[in-house]
Amino acid sequence: PAHSVLPPLLLPLCSGNQEAITEEEMELLPEECQLLPPSHRQEQDTEVLKLELETLYLLAARGGREGRKVMRDNGTYVVIRELHLQLEHEAIRGWCEKIVDLLLGEEIKGHGEIEVGHSRDREGRVTELADEDDDNEVVPIF
Repeated sequence: PAHSVLPPLLLPLCSGNQEAITEEEMELLPEECQLLPPSHRQEQDTEVLKLELETLYLLAARGGREGRKVMRDNGTYVVIRELHLQLEHEAIRGWCEKIVDLLLGEEIKGHGEIEVGHSRDREGRVTELADEDDDNEVVPIF
């Protein structure tokens, strides 16, 4: 199921210029996102990009540990990293950073990073994020 959801979300975020992606990283990507022709155009409409990134963020946030692992194993980090490097739009870059925090937070926890569901205040203290809704139940999406 996750394998069928990710390609249509990732493909518009991919660039036809994939020279910075290593062979190992390329193998992680869904087939639809691998070895794109130079004529492939990355989505340029910032509203569409934000919608795509918000969707990926929700998948990472609500998919639980397993969902984030599926996303990492399917090259989501690679696509988001490249998008972040290529675009200058502040809101898009912000969404990229949020997704990376969720995807890599578990891997680098204990190395000066904060847990998912926490944030740093202006003084750098770690604080728990307020829950926007009353249910704390993780909704399985994968």
